Amino acid sequence: MKISGAHKAMKRVLIFLVTLGIIVPILFTAGQMGLFSPEPTVEIEAGITSESAPVLRIATDYDFCPNSYYNKDGELSGLYVEIMIEVANRVGMRPEFKTADWMGCRKMLTEDEVDVLTGLEIFSNMEGTLRTIPFCSDELRVYGRSRIDSAAALAGKKVALMARSVIATTYDLQCDYLEYSTNTEILEAVEQGEADFGICHGAVATKIIEKNHLHLVPSLVITKSYPALAVHDTQPKLQRMINEVVRDMSEDGTIGRLQNKWITEFARNRSLEYVFHQNEVFYITFILGIIIVLCITAGYWEVDRRQEKYIRTLLEYQEKLQQSNEETKRANQAKSEFLSHMSHDIRTPINGIMGMVEIIKKNLDDPERIKDCLEKIDKASHHLLSLINDSNLASLQAALGEAGSGLFVMNFQFLSDMVADGIADDALLDALYAPDAVKGPNYGLR
Repeated sequence: MKISGAHKAMKRVLIFLVTLGIIVPILFTAGQMGLFSPEPTVEIEAGITSESAPVLRIATDYDFCPNSYYNKDGELSGLYVEIMIEVANRVGMRPEFKTADWMGCRKMLTEDEVDVLTGLEIFSNMEGTLRTIPFCSDELRVYGRSRIDSAAALAGKKVALMARSVIATTYDLQCDYLEYSTNTEILEAVEQGEADFGICHGAVATKIIEKNHLHLVPSLVITKSYPALAVHDTQPKLQRMINEVVRDMSEDGTIGRLQNKWITEFARNRSLEYVFHQNEVFYITFILGIIIVLCITAGYWEVDRRQEKYIRTLLEYQEKLQQSNEETKRANQAKSEFLSHMSHDIRTPINGIMGMVEIIKKNLDDPERIKDCLEKIDKASHHLLSLINDSNLASLQAALGEAGSGLFVMNFQFLSDMVADGIADDALLDALYAPDAVKGPNYGLR
């Protein structure tokens, strides 16, 4: 029972390890792909909601996820939105958002329809604006249907980018620039073959590719991106107020916390290929660990199986030895009983012969008596010979049964014949009825 239980326990361990080796990588991969992570929401609420409070009008691009976009519930969400709500709270104003594509947002600031434009690069050449200190960072990266390792690969190619992008005037990549109004349009142009490559913000492109299931891959980084807020050049006071607030938010960790929430976590590349590539050390180490543990467990299982087989063989051999020992005991007992019966049966005719000899010695002068005794001796001798001839294996096998009884009865019959023939001499009777003469199984003889 114990051996079987250990074997079953080892089997359960193997099944558990195999299951663990399958489930853990699947759950880890699913977690890295964000299957268990809900989409973040704007947690900072506007602290000033009175209609009479001063308003901070903010223009933001609706196609700039995870910075600013409409979520699945139709609510404006993203890093820029949450930062601007906090900025408005700290400057004592009520935030009011207006959305459009990038060119529409620039136009709203130029025409004084808004006070602040989000996401303008610090190295932008947009006229009539004042830029604040940057509040986050990103990368302007090349995306295409295939990966490139050098900017030289862009020469002579069609490269899609955002309209009025400073890239077109700053970097002479000797390519044909195609301008689009939204980041989605840029990447879809590459997907559909209108452009060979596209230049987008890394975090933004990652979410668009994920959402629209585009077959594009990131390549080299053109430059680092440092988005800032832009105000009209007629509002330097507002610029200073926002700079102070942004600096305070950076020092107290608010900006770092929000960027980690929206950029590091939410905008992380969650494609299966990227997850495998970024965590290949984990997968290799885990798989090797599982293989080693499985080999060790399998080795113990094999040793346990062999030990179980060995012990089972020993138990079977012990059982056979026990059976053989019992059979030997029964055979020895039968042999002892047979020899005991034979000893008793042989002693009876011998005692009779000895009794006849004593009678002859006492009657040497009586020929008739001597002749009768000799006949009796002859009869006893033949009887003794028949007993010896009958002492074979069949008699031994029947020693415990009717054989012993039959031999005793035969001797008793011989004794009765002698008495019936008149041989009742005292010496003969003493010899025949001696205690050693009539021994054996108790059949009622007294």
